[in-house]
Amino acid sequence: MAKRSQNDHWAALAKKQGYPARSVFKLEEILQKYPLVKSGDKVLDLGAAPGGFSLYLAKKCQCDVVSCDLKKLEISHPHILEIQGDFTQKAVLERIQPCGPFALVVSDAAPSTTGDRLTDCARSLALVRQAWAIAQKLLSNGGHFMAKIFEHGDEREFMAQLGQYFHQVKAVRPKAIRNESMEFYIVALQYNKK
Repeated sequence: MAKRSQNDHWAALAKKQGYPARSVFKLEEILQKYPLVKSGDKVLDLGAAPGGFSLYLAKKCQCDVVSCDLKKLEISHPHILEIQGDFTQKAVLERIQPCGPFALVVSDAAPSTTGDRLTDCARSLALVRQAWAIAQKLLSNGGHFMAKIFEHGDEREFMAQLGQYFHQVKAVRPKAIRNESMEFYIVALQYNKK
């Protein structure tokens, strides 16, 4: 029960501050630790719904945000451009591309889960790889990449691959993540465009 009351704390706080989900505090903690954006930066938010990350980046960080998700956002802001669709599809990517390059590409996307840890982790890694493929095309030199992933072990090899393109690659588990969750965030700093 203690776990849930802690989670309720984050959800209640998000609601009080006008954000649609508790996940906004994961982003806030990461940005306090790693200054990934500055005012006026362009950010691509993949797997954006319900829109907490996008709203925080637009409102608090004063960034111009392109938000993409299969679902409609629950928020709106003059500095958020919403593109509804599947970012793994070429037609959707063609709509995103003219908006770049981006100083930060962030993905909070999660796969539909089955309850089978092996399957869910494999799907999570595949989704992060797709987000990274987009980031490779659209990140500006010196930009940053951040993505949610499920922990299983296979992600270490992927993080090592990212290390060939970024100055630093970190694994971060913010406090607002549910205790029972297997998720964490990959934070890759300073893209060296090849």
